[in-house]
Amino acid sequence: MKIRSLFRTLVTPPTTTPAPSATAPIEEILTSLASTSSGAYQQELFKGLDETAPMPSRMYGIEINDSCNIDCAMCLTSSSKRTKGLMDMALFEEAVIAVKQSGMRATNLHTVGEPLANKKLPQYLEILKKHNLPINSLSTNGLLLERNMETLFTYRDLIGRIRFSIDGASKEVYEKIRLGGKWEALHHNLTQFMARNEQAENPFRIEVSSVISVDNFHEIAFIPTLFSYVAKPTAFTFYWINSLSPQNDYFFQQSYFGSDYQLKVPCNMLWNNMYVLKDGSLTACCRDYQGDLVFSKIGAEPLAEVFNNPAIQSLRRTHLKGKKKKLPQSCQDCFGVDPRLSTLINALFVYYNGVLKRHPVHLQNLLNKIGPLLKNKEYQAIWPLIPGLNQGGRK
Repeated sequence: MKIRSLFRTLVTPPTTTPAPSATAPIEEILTSLASTSSGAYQQELFKGLDETAPMPSRMYGIEINDSCNIDCAMCLTSSSKRTKGLMDMALFEEAVIAVKQSGMRATNLHTVGEPLANKKLPQYLEILKKHNLPINSLSTNGLLLERNMETLFTYRDLIGRIRFSIDGASKEVYEKIRLGGKWEALHHNLTQFMARNEQAENPFRIEVSSVISVDNFHEIAFIPTLFSYVAKPTAFTFYWINSLSPQNDYFFQQSYFGSDYQLKVPCNMLWNNMYVLKDGSLTACCRDYQGDLVFSKIGAEPLAEVFNNPAIQSLRRTHLKGKKKKLPQSCQDCFGVDPRLSTLINALFVYYNGVLKRHPVHLQNLLNKIGPLLKNKEYQAIWPLIPGLNQGGRK
């Protein structure tokens, strides 16, 4: 099978993303990295956009709580200055009705909190069921599965899939990143859940996402194998760490690429997403820790109109102009690395797991070799290291 056809199963990116897309072969990703700088690529992503945007097809999140049972190093939910609590049930129903009336077809329940930590979760799910608004994806750290087992399977038809966040292949690394989480508790909850899921008439579709940092880079290739009892290798997705918290020390210290990062301006969130915070505020960012990206409120105006109201259009214009000092503080402190680097890592996982079918030690050995080359932007030197791509690369 030709390498060019191997990567068509990767997630399709937003329509605003130019080639190479997330489905591009490894050759095209490396060629793009070698020929187009991060800054130029970032600008190309938003070429042709203005301050307006089409209404999203779903509400990307309704925040039923902004608290979490752990305090992950890269998220640091405790750093949010918003008062912790649960969304009022009447307000939640008002938000669900507004979402339905706008024509959006689904929602999620995750922003900066862990939805399974909400003891009233069955009541929220019952409201979603009442108004026939499904959950596209339920995101969880997996540590509270056993406590919520009956609830999850009772409302199975309401939940499209479950996405676990797992960032380590060893106890030491996992517990360093997922502060407060216990390695043994994770496996206990996952095994209990999977045993139940395997017996279900309509089992959950499972996905796993992992954030890559200095802490875990040396073992990421082993995560899909170690957690193969949860999902197939093709269900695992990897992302280089972004500065998702208002307290960015972990990102600055543990980003694999050191000081090679860029301000996420413009940010695609402003054109693609919308979230309801627990007080009914509408924000464009799933990581609005301080509430300074709010552009409206549930009930203030129809959702069909709110996504292009003056407040959000003004924020988009400021992003497009790149005027950092005029941005909300959350945007001024939001950094990330070139998104093509995550695309490359995922393409390599697909190639090694799905095509070469080699033991993960071979992929980890490759990653250990190409990591320094990626840091130094020596992309041409990567070609000979990948089986089947040893022709030297494109000039």
